[in-house]
Amino acid sequence: MARVCLMGLLEIRRGFSSSKAVGLYLSGSTVPPHPFNSEIFSYPQAAEIHLICMTVYEMRCSSCNAIALLDSKSLPVTFPNFIKWEESLYDSFEGLDASAAEGCELCRLWRSYLIYGAAASGVSIEVSATRNPIIIKKSNTGGWISCGQTEVSFQGRSTHNDSSQVGQIHYNAAVEENFSQARRWLRNCVDSHPKCGAGQSSVDSMAILPTRVIDVGPLDGSQEPRLLISDGKRAPYISLSHCWGGSQHTYKLSHDTLLTWQQGIPLASLPRTFRDAVHVTRKLEQRYLWIDSLCIIQPTPDDDSDWQKEGAVMGDIYRNSICNIAATVAKNSHSGFLTERPGARYLLRPCKLRDINNKGIHVLPPQPNFSEIVDNAPLNRRAWVLQERMLSPRILHWAPEGMFWQCTKTWASEDVPDGLIYEDPGVQRRGSGSASSKTTLAAA
Repeated sequence: MARVCLMGLLEIRRGFSSSKAVGLYLSGSTVPPHPFNSEIFSYPQAAEIHLICMTVYEMRCSSCNAIALLDSKSLPVTFPNFIKWEESLYDSFEGLDASAAEGCELCRLWRSYLIYGAAASGVSIEVSATRNPIIIKKSNTGGWISCGQTEVSFQGRSTHNDSSQVGQIHYNAAVEENFSQARRWLRNCVDSHPKCGAGQSSVDSMAILPTRVIDVGPLDGSQEPRLLISDGKRAPYISLSHCWGGSQHTYKLSHDTLLTWQQGIPLASLPRTFRDAVHVTRKLEQRYLWIDSLCIIQPTPDDDSDWQKEGAVMGDIYRNSICNIAATVAKNSHSGFLTERPGARYLLRPCKLRDINNKGIHVLPPQPNFSEIVDNAPLNRRAWVLQERMLSPRILHWAPEGMFWQCTKTWASEDVPDGLIYEDPGVQRRGSGSASSKTTLAAA
């Protein structure tokens, strides 16, 4: 009797392989090799025929399924020998994005790698790479994915242990888990980091408030913020680093608004970045917030005396704040920083990238690069921000693709909350973080 094997997919939907595949073979034949786990069941009407049920653990689009069939023979001879193959996955980022939305888990990984890599260079992949193809190159231990000028490295492992995964970056920055983590970072630093000013909890050891601050009201938001004249009062306060941007918002302190604002400032009337700062200040369980344009009477052609006086001590204002909120992602005062993170739209998990011999690597979810994403974000293109970053004892960065904590003792991130570095960041400031980029990014 001839031995035959009839293999076929149980279901096909929009180019996606389903979660199960089925094959038939004649009794007595050798089970053909396949890349899936199998279980053999007896077919009740024909003892000679058996059914193979194979479970596929990841949803794959047809393009990602096709790259599993490539080997070194598909490369030009001019390629270096450490690259096994190169393939064009999609004609544009939109194609990759659409496949990720359809459910391809490998495309979701590629998509996040490109978004994080672009953010590390200070650009938006969704804007800059619209008409460029998605190219993948694979090596023995990882590879590269590129789109236009953004090229990102990825690494993998031959096996993967789910327990080794890092934490989650949330799609929405304003989730309660982020605020809880920010409070833990702040409390831990204030209580136990001497270099950052630990132990300054008594009233006498607290800094004097700046001339004016915003009293954000009770933590529950039951009262509107108001401008407070401090009169030498001692209390902890939050400062804000933000980018004014080309919009040059008109909500500024003046002699005309000085008395009115002391009665109250309607929160809804503030630019979004300022509203977000009030919200975070409350979530950090603090009462006072300093924002330059709301706490310094802005100069006019006839009078810049308050600006001259307060500008001279601005370094001390950042140095003495208990924490500086950095609106790192916000291009201007209207952008806000409690935004959605495109790279975290989908819950990511490792996906196996197989080769023709059913060997391969597990491509791991990427981690945003702390230093590159922060350094190249809109805020840090502003000249004044250097002294704000250098003088502030603690900084809570709200960056394009994650929340980051920086103090003298610890750099930490939303997905690695226990810290990336336990050294003085003044020693290892450049090139530190969870990954590196060319734009280049490596999975942890």
